[in-house]
Amino acid sequence: TKEPDESFSIGRYVAAVAESQLAKDLGPSAPFQPYQASLQCPVTVITEDGIPPDSTLKNELEKEIPLSTYHYPKNLKDTILAGPNASASSSWAAMRKKLEAPLQAGNYQQKFQLLLHLEEIQMEVDIRRYDMKDVPMVQDRGLLVLDVPGVA
Repeated sequence: TKEPDESFSIGRYVAAVAESQLAKDLGPSAPFQPYQASLQCPVTVITEDGIPPDSTLKNELEKEIPLSTYHYPKNLKDTILAGPNASASSSWAAMRKKLEAPLQAGNYQQKFQLLLHLEEIQMEVDIRRYDMKDVPMVQDRGLLVLDVPGVA
């Protein structure tokens, strides 16, 4: 029910389709033909006898290539720990310049080498975040369990 002093409104949804001359000109020139119908064509399979490859070649491939330990430059970590406001800010500026430079053939190696070193330092920081000292392990069904906060 409506109070006598209140206003009211009636709303209707209207849909309209307008087509310009350009839309008519760009319209289809022929009825749509599904493409899938023309994909099904007969396939002819010809199998020829041959000589199997020498299976001894597979065993000559080297399966493991040992990699030596590679450490990031110590001065890079020192630069990061010192921060941008330290006395060694020239090395900070040089590092930042390498990171902000657009990737080009001339700086490709230096830029990705720096990114890999920074990633390695960040991984070290992330791992050290979970360091725990003097924490007892609990035996559970023949296994030793260490409760680490933040790790499932």
